[in-house]
Order: sequence, then structure tokens, then C-alpha cells
Amino acid sequence: MMLISILAAATLFAAQGDKPVPAAARAMPQLSASDTVALCLGRPDGTSRACIGDFTEACIRLNEDGGTNAGMIGCTAQELEAWDAALNEAYDALRARHDGTRATALRDAQRAWIAKRDADCAFLASIFEGGSHASLEQTSCLMTETAERTIVLRDWSDNYPPF
Repeated sequence: MMLISILAAATLFAAQGDKPVPAAARAMPQLSASDTVALCLGRPDGTSRACIGDFTEACIRLNEDGGTNAGMIGCTAQELEAWDAALNEAYDALRARHDGTRATALRDAQRAWIAKRDADCAFLASIFEGGSHASLEQTSCLMTETAERTIVLRDWSDNYPPF
């Protein structure tokens, strides 16, 4: 119950846009990125994608340095790390259900996805030509793509084979 209250408060303050965050809100315990991702993945079917980035937004709003480039990268990196852990769990669970050629096909698909994700995010970062926003763009892209892939692998684990 407390986790839900903290998440609700963080979401409320994050939604306030440019309004200053009250000192009391800054003093509240903040959900970890891992807790936020776990809550996100526990949402009803089809709604997990809606909360990708929620931790990052709340972290930026609730931390003193959240508005700085380093603060934004730090918040995004925390969420990326949580999604990456969830991705590894989803991959391991799916792989454990298959053997032989299916396990090999999954491994190959995952390796190809990693290469595509990394290339896509490097491209988006390159648009900023090494400027201060390049690192933030790359980290944000990696976080979003990793979160999306986590949801896909969990769906595959839950719904395939469909019989």
C-alpha cells in the first residue's frame, strides 16, 4: 500500500510540469526504478507500455539535480538498468521453456535485436553531433527500446505457443 502511495505522489508531482515541487514531496521516499518497473509490468494486459519512462519523469522532478543534463541521464540510466534486469529475467524464463533449435533461434533473435537497438540508438544520438544532449538521447532510447523488448518477451512467454 505504501509503495502505491509513493508512486501516486511521485506521478502527481511529475505531472505538474514546470511547477515547483514542494519540499515535502522531495523529502518523501521515492520508489526505486526496479519497484517502478515491477509495478509497471504488473499492470493489466496491454497497459505496461503506458508507464515506460514514469520513473525517469518522477526522478527528474523530485531530485534537486534532476533538471541538469547529468541528473536526467542519471535518472534515465537507473530506469534503463531496471528494465535491463527485467529483460534478462523475461529472456531467461522464455529460453527455459524451449530447447534445441527453438532456444538457438531465440538466442539469435535476441542477439540481432540487441545489435539493432544499439545501432538505432547510436544513430539517434549522432543527430546531436556529440553535443551534451547526445548521451541523454542514447540513454533514453536504450531505456525505451529495452522496456519495449521486455514487454514483447513477456508476451511471448505468456502467449506462445497459442495452443
